Amino acid sequence: LYSMSASQTQQTQPQAQIWEGRFQCVKAQVAKTLQGYIHFARDQRNDNKMVVVKETSKRLVAEGKSQDGHIVHEDFANEKMIMTYLARQPDADDGFVRLIHEWETDTHYFYAMQHCEAELFKYISKAFSQDGEMFRFMQRESKEQQVACANKLRGHTWLARVRSIFQQCVKCVFWMHNKGVCHLDLSLENTMIFKV
Repeated sequence: LYSMSASQTQQTQPQAQIWEGRFQCVKAQVAKTLQGYIHFARDQRNDNKMVVVKETSKRLVAEGKSQDGHIVHEDFANEKMIMTYLARQPDADDGFVRLIHEWETDTHYFYAMQHCEAELFKYISKAFSQDGEMFRFMQRESKEQQVACANKLRGHTWLARVRSIFQQCVKCVFWMHNKGVCHLDLSLENTMIFKV
């Protein structure tokens, strides 16, 4: 998922916009990417399921620059080829965010991809925030309480969640490697969570 706080969201495009006669924009410019924006839309041909639409400027791709004018070392054509290749694999891993549809206009490239519930980074940040369960476990005053909490964590559902997420990540990366693809930007922000 590509989620941003309300202060980071810019609403400059009409929300009623429909791309390809299929994807109805629900929330425009949810996040800024290096060369475009992320939007949320509903796929009218697939039970109105939520999708993520990535919009990329053709001009910025041709110039090899970001929206901020910095040089971008990413290869959009290669990314498009890999996304299409992996999406067409009959044994696609459940952990892979699938490309649903792609199209272009005179000025932009578009991808519609599966919508995920959260970024792993945001999920972890929430768990360690003052409202999160991990934060409460870590905020013990005495060493005895910290040790007791550490022992409690060993059997806690949090550990099972982390283990499950990590195993899914490894499984998906292994699947990609078996298809001859190496993910060159593994990060918490690029790890999406369907559900926990």
